[in-house]
Amino acid sequence: MTTLFTIMLTVTLIAPLIIAPKIDAHWMDFEIFVQEGNRENLHLLLKQINSWVMRHLACALIAVLLVAVLKYAPTLLEQPEQLATITGIYAIISIIFAFIESLLAQEIYNLTANRTETEKSKITAHTPRMF
Repeated sequence: MTTLFTIMLTVTLIAPLIIAPKIDAHWMDFEIFVQEGNRENLHLLLKQINSWVMRHLACALIAVLLVAVLKYAPTLLEQPEQLATITGIYAIISIIFAFIESLLAQEIYNLTANRTETEKSKITAHTPRMF
């Protein structure tokens, strides 16, 4: 095993241990904000989750580019296949995290959009129309 492989393996194993509880905390925050009816915090949570989705996708893109470089460019590394494999696994994990976070973001967006449309329809239903 090379040093780069060991570092990438460590990052790949530690990332889920850090990110999974964060995603769970976002789900719990979502449930609490929905129960409280706190739309402002839901919007802030949506922005925060969207930024995490972009981070996960950026990490996955960089990992895929690194895999492409390791596979198709001449390299001075001893075993580029091992590093490419573990980096590819990291890219897959990052995409899975982005997908899970985007599901929560979509749920928040749908909930806040439905509430906004309902409130607008209530306002227009009670407002006299001008002809």
